[in-house]
Amino acid sequence: VEHVEFKEERALEIAKQIIKMGVENYKNRIKKRVDIPKEIKGLIAGFTTENAFHFLGGKYRSTYRPLNDAIISGRLRGAAGVVGCNNPNIRHD
Repeated sequence: VEHVEFKEERALEIAKQIIKMGVENYKNRIKKRVDIPKEIKGLIAGFTTENAFHFLGGKYRSTYRPLNDAIISGRLRGAAGVVGCNNPNIRHD
């Protein structure tokens, strides 16, 4: 495992470096440890609290009410959020 430090002003260059590293390392993959599912799942990614309001309540009635009601009624058994974290070696942005 190799850490690649991110610098916003060099984002494209660093992204290309990471892709190149992945391509070059492909030959070293351990096939039995790779599990790529065949099924395709839908995904909504990269949204904010404001977007969540819109998704749940529409353009004119943005609210968390549909989410709350679904949890309270038991129709929705849980919710998960995957969020990014800052690197502990740098100052919080």
